[in-house]
Amino acid sequence: MNPAIELLRALVRGDDAAIERYLNIRDEAWGEYADTEGAVFYLASRRRFPSKDRGEVITWVADLRSRVYDPGDAETTDLDPAATERLIWSAVSNDADLASTIAGDTVADIELKAGPELLRQLYPGDADLDAFFRDAQALAEQWKSMD
Repeated sequence: MNPAIELLRALVRGDDAAIERYLNIRDEAWGEYADTEGAVFYLASRRRFPSKDRGEVITWVADLRSRVYDPGDAETTDLDPAATERLIWSAVSNDADLASTIAGDTVADIELKAGPELLRQLYPGDADLDAFFRDAQALAEQWKSMD
């Protein structure tokens, strides 16, 4: 069991108890799971935007922000639109340099807020989501072996 995968699965499902449990595990050892979260976001971005249409990415981010950010709710924080678009576009265009200036905590925030929405749109069923997570885990392992 990879806590990063389980956290993302819980975020997709909206399972608050599991989210809390896996956030605590993740926060204690984030470095161990950063590659997995990155691989999930990278693959989901590439699969969600196969046409590589930058306008589609911009529209998607604006729509996401309008749905998840509530300025009257102190519990929610807004996504940085430029950073979110750049991180997605970095994956879509396979150009890591585009994301190199985004702070690590901003990347993690984007991955945990935008990533589950990408996954909900791509994989509404558990079997497809499980297969996707296997692909993402394999990519994360590949990245680790290259370090």
